[in-house]
Amino acid sequence: MNPQNAQSYLTLPNVLCVGGSWMLKPELIATKNWPAIENLARQACLLKGA
Repeated sequence: MNPQNAQSYLTLPNVLCVGGSWMLKPELIATKNWPAIENLARQACLLKGA
C-alpha cells in the first residue's frame, strides 16, 4: 500500500480502509522528522473512497 494506489483500493466496495505504513518511513523516524510524518498523515486523511 502506498499513497499512489491507496485511492484505487478505497474505491472498491469491499474495502473499508487501507493501512498507511508509508507515513512512518524508518528514515523519518530515525531523524525525528515529525513535520514530514505529519504532512504524510495529513495527505492520507484526504484520501476518500467513492
